[in-house]
Amino acid sequence: MPFDHYNFISCVTDNVETVFFKNEEVEAEHYIDKRPREEVYHYLVDSAFNFEKDTMVIYVKGYKYSNGHSSIVNHIKKVSPKKIIIFNDDAHTPWQELDLIIDTLRGKTHEGLLISYLVAESGIEDYEIYDCEYGALHYYHSNIQADRYHYYNIWTHTYVPHSRLLLEEYKPNDDIQYKVCCCSKKPDIHRALAAICLIGREDVKLTYYEKHRLQEIHRMISYTNTDKVINPPEPTFMTLPEKYKKLINDNHKKFLETDLTWDVSAINQIAGHEQVKTIALSRDSFLTVVPETLWDTQTRFWSEKTLKPMLMHRPFVLLAPPKTLDKIRRLGFQTFSNFWDESYDEELDHGKRFAMVMDIVDDILNKSKEDLIFLLKEMGPILAHNLNHVSELTKRKIM
Repeated sequence: MPFDHYNFISCVTDNVETVFFKNEEVEAEHYIDKRPREEVYHYLVDSAFNFEKDTMVIYVKGYKYSNGHSSIVNHIKKVSPKKIIIFNDDAHTPWQELDLIIDTLRGKTHEGLLISYLVAESGIEDYEIYDCEYGALHYYHSNIQADRYHYYNIWTHTYVPHSRLLLEEYKPNDDIQYKVCCCSKKPDIHRALAAICLIGREDVKLTYYEKHRLQEIHRMISYTNTDKVINPPEPTFMTLPEKYKKLINDNHKKFLETDLTWDVSAINQIAGHEQVKTIALSRDSFLTVVPETLWDTQTRFWSEKTLKPMLMHRPFVLLAPPKTLDKIRRLGFQTFSNFWDESYDEELDHGKRFAMVMDIVDDILNKSKEDLIFLLKEMGPILAHNLNHVSELTKRKIM
């Protein structure tokens, strides 16, 4: 049966998949399953990498180092491949059990340490690591050679093909119901700040599923931030311009009292394919404010959240780590510097970067819908390019 959990590892050898959950082998499948071959993740990646027959491909799906890895190592040794290729298929998770961390491991992550030890203990000298978080080599142990570590993007390989049937329900159109949308599920500081800033604004559509007390907003750093252990960032609220500090303090009560759930009310019902449905809000809005997975860190990671407006022929601004927009451009996508100031992507101060994005949003909200429809037409070549480029990237290897 398809494996519906998170935090697992899949080992694929000669089109046979072995899944490990909490250091135990389980009867399940995920990367090779019963969908049509052209929609199955392993085959999509194989079409770009052309895996050799004696290679084991290992997918790490948010697996925690603390869950143990001896069974996976034993499996690798038993199969004894000539080469292993490891894909980290999710953003890194900080390892916060400080009482267990020795000094040389401070600042490492569950995924970084796990992959490092799989390489070291399996004894397979020929290995490659592909990470979906750009610039994350320092999260690994020092045994990982820099020339064996590469970047690849999972979302362009998986999101469009895997969501193809569902996406047929959401064709791009020329209508604008909302000027701006911002969709969030998991709680995080940049997502909460965006929702609080935009709450009650006319022509804005928001989703948010958990609320924070104002004191928490003031002191929060991102729970996904992987630099918590060493040199944690100052809370974003504390570095905001006074205008936005006041706005958040003034709007917080309204934020707590407003129901921002959408489509389904329970947070555990909007995982996986249910999240795809928020693509309808990008379709119905001029601008999507994308609150990406990471925020107050120096590594870059982008996801299906940014693909949604691309697939719906819409522009976007990013609430993401600095240089994320630059990474997306380097992958061949086009952005919107001819229409607004995208220098926010260069700003390292998280509070200033947040304010620069919100200033763009304010400018959009001050325009008429007629003006925005005209802007969409002017952006047409960029929007068409991005939509086509998503499909092109599913066909090639990214390093």
